[in-house]
Amino acid sequence: MNEVWTNSPQDTAEMLDRWRGSKAQAVAYTVGHGVLILRLYSAQPESPRSAYIQCKDCQIIQLYQTDWEHADIAITSSPHRLGTLYTITDPGHLHIVCWAVFLTESETRIDFHRRWTNLE
Repeated sequence: MNEVWTNSPQDTAEMLDRWRGSKAQAVAYTVGHGVLILRLYSAQPESPRSAYIQCKDCQIIQLYQTDWEHADIAITSSPHRLGTLYTITDPGHLHIVCWAVFLTESETRIDFHRRWTNLE
């Protein structure tokens, strides 16, 4: 399973627009690398397609819920003396600040716990 992860501003904006209103879920977190994975998926059970947001080197993670409906996620960037900081928000649901953000779409659900423990 080789997903193509992107961090281009145009791809990010287009993907977030496509998945606006979907269900969202925090599906994985690894402390050692400060990586949080958010999954966006359809409310239609027959659709296995998902989008994933990978937040790397997280500095702030505020999850008010671990899953919710009607996602309205926004990603903004701002310059910092050490690089670029990314802020991922969905009002009332989450606020994340990290050093890198990547997105992908997949036809099947990705099992990050299995992947991170090299069982895949």
